[in-house]
Amino acid sequence: MKKILLICLLSILLLGLKANSTINDIRFGYYDFGTRIVIETDNTTDYTYDVISGDLILRINSSITKTASNIKPKSKFIKSFKISDEDDQTEITIATRLFRRPNIFTLSGSPYKIVVDLLCEPSKGKYANDLGIANYLRNLGLRKAADVEFAKIEKSNPDKKDFYYYYALNDLKLARKKDAIKHFKMVPTNDRNYADAVKQLKKLGVSIEQKKKEVEPAPVQIKETKPLETEEIVEVEEEVVESVHEDSDSTSVVDPSFFKSPFWYLTLVIAIIVIGSTIFFFVRRNSFKSKFDESSIKFDNEHDLKSKHEAIRKLYNQGWSVKAISKELNIDQDDVYLTIEEESEGKA
Repeated sequence: MKKILLICLLSILLLGLKANSTINDIRFGYYDFGTRIVIETDNTTDYTYDVISGDLILRINSSITKTASNIKPKSKFIKSFKISDEDDQTEITIATRLFRRPNIFTLSGSPYKIVVDLLCEPSKGKYANDLGIANYLRNLGLRKAADVEFAKIEKSNPDKKDFYYYYALNDLKLARKKDAIKHFKMVPTNDRNYADAVKQLKKLGVSIEQKKKEVEPAPVQIKETKPLETEEIVEVEEEVVESVHEDSDSTSVVDPSFFKSPFWYLTLVIAIIVIGSTIFFFVRRNSFKSKFDESSIKFDNEHDLKSKHEAIRKLYNQGWSVKAISKELNIDQDDVYLTIEEESEGKA
């Protein structure tokens, strides 16, 4: 009877301890091997778990705070993450992608931690994931399981060499000295663990001269040529002009930027107008001369007033200016004005 009472009292005490535990935080870590979930409680607690159709159902004898219950993962390996809290027990259901196996363990201290490692599937993972899982198993002391993963990596990634150092360390733990020596020798000189591999070989009684790291030549960087802006083009042209000026015997070189300035276009327009006007008046004047009967301008400027007036009228009617008539007939402009005014008054 005393034993039954003692068992009942212990059960009640255990239930009391479980009820006093609370989940305060849930954290997620993302690694090459998969996803790590760390569940922090304010007191020691226990848990159970099942794997049903690839889903991990974790039951923890603790209540959970509202803040912790709203935390969601961002892992590509987790499809859904559900939390339910009832009767001081928290149930966490995790549906995963590429699920291989869960590894669950506890870490004592304050806070108390329940650690859940979800390993991705090696056959569907990338090289980094495969190596992460192999090293994870090796660090857990699961050396035979790690050996299987290293063998898979060697077969599926023949071009990779940086896993051989870890493969050799696992060989040593399995007491396979020959395999360890072979794999240590396969560590490339440019590997960060090469110096440690040489030290391990010396411990195994293998004398090997440490070679200098093989530095792969850096790829030639072809600088992309971007289009020059207008200001840059002007600067380049100015540099070219200056160099030509220094090497040439010529006394002056026209700055190419002048031909792109607004002043150049204005100068060009003015020059065209001046040249056009000159040509126009020259042609017009020659046409006047060709139409004018030069015999009519042969007169005596002092005594043959009639012929002079007729010449002035003819030239004026043909569009000649007073100044041009004066110059052509070699008479004063006043005489031209008087003649033109007299003709105008006579018509009036």
